[in-house]
Amino acid sequence: PVSEATHTAMLRYFKEYICVGGLPYIVDRFISTNDMNIVWQEQHDIIEEYRDDFAKHLDENENEEIDLALLGRINRVFESIPAQLAKENKKFVFSALEKKGRSEKYLPAIQWLCDFGIINLCYNLSNISDPLEGNKIDNVFKIYMQDSGLFISMLDRDSAAKILSGDLGFYKGAIFENIIADCFSKQDRKLYYFHKDSGLEIDFVSKVKRDISLIEVKATTGNTKSANTVLKNPQYDVDVCYKLSENNIGVVDKKITIPYYMTMFL
Repeated sequence: PVSEATHTAMLRYFKEYICVGGLPYIVDRFISTNDMNIVWQEQHDIIEEYRDDFAKHLDENENEEIDLALLGRINRVFESIPAQLAKENKKFVFSALEKKGRSEKYLPAIQWLCDFGIINLCYNLSNISDPLEGNKIDNVFKIYMQDSGLFISMLDRDSAAKILSGDLGFYKGAIFENIIADCFSKQDRKLYYFHKDSGLEIDFVSKVKRDISLIEVKATTGNTKSANTVLKNPQYDVDVCYKLSENNIGVVDKKITIPYYMTMFL
């Protein structure tokens, strides 16, 4: 295990990273001011700049133009992300965008946000087996913000203070899943999860040392009932579950507990 003093300090730094994110200008502002209110305002300004740029492209004469229909759809998708992630089942639901909303109508908007590096898609798997990419369900996915700091700035203005104090409230699951998705994307990992209608759900499924592994993200102590079910079922060729949480390093049977700040080592 990590020494208690180091563990406490690293958790604090990690929570600061959740709130600040990785955009160089925002990081510089935090280092120079150590003021989360200033950070929030700068992040808010960046999001407004994003909205101004949504759906812009160059026409055949290299003139800038905006597809107004696409602009509206991009905004609906973007603004729905916090509420979509607040649900117990975080699958992106098109009907939340408009009554009888269809995937065909909004997929170009989602692709635009992906192409511009604003969001990450995490796909559900039909089965936990190799190859993971071959088992992904193309039209069933969760959407995470690619920069954790911008995601936090989309929540309440005092969200950063609550995260740093441990008072996470309703969004705690979304906040920590989003930061782990952020970390994995920076390792160039493709994002997958596993959900069945029975209620079984694994937050992330990924390769660790070439082996398929379950990855559970716990904002609180939380149990790993779904992971236990998968590990005990011979249908799934999985031998280990990594539990990411605030706890120090630990091993119990096939479950390895790792503090959030060690995600980079998976």
